[in-house]
Amino acid sequence: MGIIFSTAKDIFSGGSFRTLREAREVGRQRRSAIGRGLDPDLYRVHLIRGKRHFDVKYDLNSCPHEEIKGNYKIKGFLSRGAWGKVFKAKHNKEEGSYAIKVIPKITNISNEDKELRVKEKKLHFALVSDFVVALYSAYQDPVNLYLVMEYAKYGSLDRFITKPNSLSENTIKLIAAQLVLGLEFIHGCDVIYRDLKVQNVLVFSDGYVKIGDFGLSRRYGGRAHSLVGTPDNMAPEMADSENGYGLEVDFWALGILLYRLAYNMHPFRPDHGAFTEREILERARTCHLLFPGVEEDGELNPTEQFLAGLLRKIL
Repeated sequence: MGIIFSTAKDIFSGGSFRTLREAREVGRQRRSAIGRGLDPDLYRVHLIRGKRHFDVKYDLNSCPHEEIKGNYKIKGFLSRGAWGKVFKAKHNKEEGSYAIKVIPKITNISNEDKELRVKEKKLHFALVSDFVVALYSAYQDPVNLYLVMEYAKYGSLDRFITKPNSLSENTIKLIAAQLVLGLEFIHGCDVIYRDLKVQNVLVFSDGYVKIGDFGLSRRYGGRAHSLVGTPDNMAPEMADSENGYGLEVDFWALGILLYRLAYNMHPFRPDHGAFTEREILERARTCHLLFPGVEEDGELNPTEQFLAGLLRKIL
């Protein structure tokens, strides 16, 4: 872990934040420290240009097609998701490693799931950001869809929460700041992510983390109503099929993710018990948020205040 985050620790000197605004500032300081600094006005311009760039790429649907067989050699298995598997691969004519997501073409799925699978490539390729895993090309054959993506040398964040205090508070703050910037960019492109979890945050050798796997993401033009995502990370308002939910559900999931990084447990399922999807959402809606070592009405430190703000009930 020390090697992985050595660059990040050198750049990030500490500090604390209680709000998303302060978290964004930490992320921007990180960008400045590596020579990509943007003052607030330029950062707003950056987001506007990012949205325009996204719209053009999305409308063109211009993700390059590259046949996998003959161009890539599979080097090993990386992970398994709800819709497919990810493998490490080498290009036959280029240096470096790639991650290839293989998605089987299954016919007995809902129309909404079919639409999400088709849109994943189009949407992911159009999202170009320092905090989003890059999609380079795609291909399909009669059996599978293939997405060729940026390879994360150190895998996903879930590898680093095997025990309490696996990550320092400063490292968690740095991760939080980068994820806030990533979500800000994604939301600025009118996209709702809907599946933020440790397995979908990839760790890179320069200290960056990036958001990957856009299989459940969609363009956001109003309230969403589908109950999708990983139950442990779903915001309670996602169960409200009548009123629907908005972009705020991604920040709820961010709160769950950061709580897990800090305490190695789920805030509303501390006993690791088995619950159904609806039961987990009901517990998130009704249970009081507690922090280890803090009384129910006790004073919270800045990090706990930040998490409490993310996990505030909307209902």
